[in-house]
Amino acid sequence: MDGIIFIDKAPNITSNQTLKQIRRELNLKSKSGIVGILDPLATGMLPIVIGKATKLSKHIESFKKTYHVKCELGKKSTTGDYEGIITQSHLDSGKKIHANDIINIFKKFLGKQNQIPPMYSGLKINGKKLYKLARQGIVIPRKPRKIFIYDLKYIQLENLSLEFVVTCSKGTYIRTLVEDICSSLGTSGYVTFLRRIKVGSFSEKNMITINNLPKVINIQSNYFFCPEDILILIPNNGCNISNS
Repeated sequence: MDGIIFIDKAPNITSNQTLKQIRRELNLKSKSGIVGILDPLATGMLPIVIGKATKLSKHIESFKKTYHVKCELGKKSTTGDYEGIITQSHLDSGKKIHANDIINIFKKFLGKQNQIPPMYSGLKINGKKLYKLARQGIVIPRKPRKIFIYDLKYIQLENLSLEFVVTCSKGTYIRTLVEDICSSLGTSGYVTFLRRIKVGSFSEKNMITINNLPKVINIQSNYFFCPEDILILIPNNGCNISNS
């Protein structure tokens, strides 16, 4: 089997555990992998590349990503999400924030910017994963990374719960983005809900859950795409997916 399956990842399970389930359910013998790991708490689009499609991983990884996000204002988390230790903000957690304040702040976050990766991440520095150091109480300097925010759409603010949709480049940490946005609003915040709803031109209609995944893949299904389907989406591609 050669192609890509867009799995709708369940919450509270790692991306690697999801991949193992896929391998088991489909009895995969060929090479397979994940493009764009999601945090355990996150749900949504997890691209699984199989066979020759694994050669397209770096191109798929470069596609824009869109996330549906919810965050709690006025509190902070050691991990940037609800899995960490939650404390009241030392900033102005009682500040009255209005929709217009958020929309105006969103405008300032559009475009190119530098983002410092969080300590609670799978990023390796000197061969060590940051989250393992963080669990030991170790914080080390991290170099800023260049990211691009294409769009930020405000949905609502209700009882200090902010909901929005963001479209961003690869390498963007949503937890860090949330913390930076909240800091600009004069408070703090952490992620309470995170769902990837789009990768490139592929959207939620192209996803399938593991529970609904058939034992035999139908190549006509809207959740399975051949390498050729991906190639046409890569500008000026010179990709070679043959066995040679």
